[in-house]
Amino acid sequence: MKLRTLFFVAGLLWPASAFSQASHTTFRTGNELYESCISKTNSSQTNSAQNIFCLAYVAGIFDALESLRMTCRPNEVTMGQAQDMIANYLRDHPEARHVAAADIVGSVLLKTFPCK
Repeated sequence: MKLRTLFFVAGLLWPASAFSQASHTTFRTGNELYESCISKTNSSQTNSAQNIFCLAYVAGIFDALESLRMTCRPNEVTMGQAQDMIANYLRDHPEARHVAAADIVGSVLLKTFPCK
Protein backbone atom coordinates (compact mmCIF):
# COMPACT_ATOMS: atom_id res chain seq x y z
CA MET A 1 0.00 0.00 0.00
CA LYS A 2 2.85 2.38 0.81
CA LEU A 3 4.44 1.66 -2.57
CA ARG A 4 1.15 2.44 -4.34
CA THR A 5 0.89 5.72 -2.41
CA LEU A 6 4.46 6.59 -3.38
CA PHE A 7 3.70 6.00 -7.06
CA PHE A 8 0.51 8.03 -6.78
CA VAL A 9 2.35 10.99 -5.26
CA ALA A 10 5.09 10.69 -7.88
CA GLY A 11 2.40 10.72 -10.56
CA LEU A 12 0.89 13.87 -9.17
CA LEU A 13 4.29 15.54 -9.29
CA TRP A 14 5.04 14.44 -12.86
CA PRO A 15 3.32 17.37 -14.57
CA ALA A 16 5.20 19.82 -12.37
CA SER A 17 8.54 18.13 -12.90
CA ALA A 18 8.12 17.72 -16.65
CA PHE A 19 8.96 21.33 -17.32
CA SER A 20 11.33 22.04 -14.47
CA GLN A 21 15.00 22.74 -14.98
CA ALA A 22 16.11 19.71 -12.94
CA SER A 23 19.62 18.57 -13.66
CA HIS A 24 19.16 14.89 -12.88
CA THR A 25 20.54 12.12 -15.02
CA THR A 26 18.02 10.34 -17.20
CA PHE A 27 18.10 7.40 -19.58
CA ARG A 28 16.46 9.37 -22.41
CA THR A 29 15.61 12.98 -23.04
CA GLY A 30 12.68 14.18 -25.07
CA ASN A 31 15.13 14.98 -27.89
CA GLU A 32 16.34 11.38 -28.02
CA LEU A 33 12.84 9.97 -27.81
CA TYR A 34 11.61 12.29 -30.55
CA GLU A 35 14.40 11.13 -32.88
CA SER A 36 13.43 7.53 -32.17
CA CYS A 37 9.73 8.20 -32.73
CA ILE A 38 10.20 9.82 -36.12
CA SER A 39 12.80 7.30 -37.32
CA LYS A 40 11.53 5.12 -40.14
CA THR A 41 13.26 2.87 -42.65
CA ASN A 42 12.93 3.42 -46.38
CA SER A 43 10.18 0.82 -46.58
CA SER A 44 6.84 2.12 -45.35
CA GLN A 45 5.99 -1.44 -44.25
CA THR A 46 8.88 -1.89 -41.83
CA ASN A 47 9.69 0.16 -38.74
CA SER A 48 13.28 0.84 -37.79
CA ALA A 49 14.74 -0.42 -34.53
CA GLN A 50 14.63 3.16 -33.23
CA ASN A 51 10.95 3.48 -34.05
CA ILE A 52 10.22 0.17 -32.33
CA PHE A 53 12.14 1.49 -29.30
CA CYS A 54 9.84 4.53 -29.22
CA LEU A 55 6.73 2.33 -29.33
CA ALA A 56 8.07 0.08 -26.56
CA TYR A 57 9.10 3.07 -24.42
CA VAL A 58 5.66 4.69 -24.65
CA ALA A 59 3.93 1.32 -24.12
CA GLY A 60 6.00 0.61 -21.02
CA ILE A 61 5.15 3.91 -19.37
CA PHE A 62 1.51 3.60 -20.42
CA ASP A 63 1.27 0.07 -18.99
CA ALA A 64 2.88 1.19 -15.72
CA LEU A 65 0.45 4.08 -15.33
CA GLU A 66 -2.52 1.88 -16.17
CA SER A 67 -1.48 -0.83 -13.73
CA LEU A 68 -1.42 1.83 -11.00
CA ARG A 69 -4.82 3.04 -12.21
CA MET A 70 -3.43 6.50 -12.88
CA THR A 71 -4.56 6.49 -16.51
CA CYS A 72 -7.60 4.89 -18.11
CA ARG A 73 -7.11 4.16 -21.79
CA PRO A 74 -10.23 3.56 -23.87
CA ASN A 75 -10.16 0.11 -25.51
CA GLU A 76 -10.15 1.68 -28.98
CA VAL A 77 -6.83 3.49 -28.46
CA THR A 78 -3.90 1.54 -29.90
CA MET A 79 -0.27 1.77 -28.85
CA GLY A 80 0.49 3.14 -32.32
CA GLN A 81 -1.91 6.01 -31.64
CA ALA A 82 -0.27 6.65 -28.27
CA GLN A 83 3.14 6.71 -29.98
CA ASP A 84 1.84 9.16 -32.58
CA MET A 85 0.38 11.34 -29.83
CA ILE A 86 3.75 11.51 -28.04
CA ALA A 87 5.63 12.17 -31.30
CA ASN A 88 3.17 14.95 -32.17
CA TYR A 89 3.54 16.49 -28.72
CA LEU A 90 7.33 16.44 -29.00
CA ARG A 91 7.13 17.92 -32.52
CA ASP A 92 4.81 20.70 -31.35
CA HIS A 93 6.76 21.48 -28.15
CA PRO A 94 10.47 21.58 -29.00
CA GLU A 95 11.06 23.77 -25.96
CA ALA A 96 10.25 20.77 -23.71
CA ARG A 97 12.46 18.19 -25.43
CA HIS A 98 15.42 18.69 -23.09
CA VAL A 99 13.36 17.22 -20.22
CA ALA A 100 13.50 13.53 -19.27
CA ALA A 101 11.47 11.51 -21.77
CA ALA A 102 9.70 9.60 -18.98
CA ASP A 103 8.49 12.88 -17.48
CA ILE A 104 7.15 14.07 -20.82
CA VAL A 105 5.42 10.80 -21.71
CA GLY A 106 3.95 10.42 -18.23
CA SER A 107 2.67 13.97 -18.16
CA VAL A 108 1.03 13.74 -21.59
CA LEU A 109 -0.61 10.40 -20.83
CA LEU A 110 -1.89 11.56 -17.44
CA LYS A 111 -3.47 14.64 -19.02
CA THR A 112 -4.91 12.80 -22.02
CA PHE A 113 -6.25 9.67 -20.34
CA PRO A 114 -7.28 10.57 -16.79
CA CYS A 115 -9.44 8.14 -14.86
CA LYS A 116 -12.87 9.52 -14.12
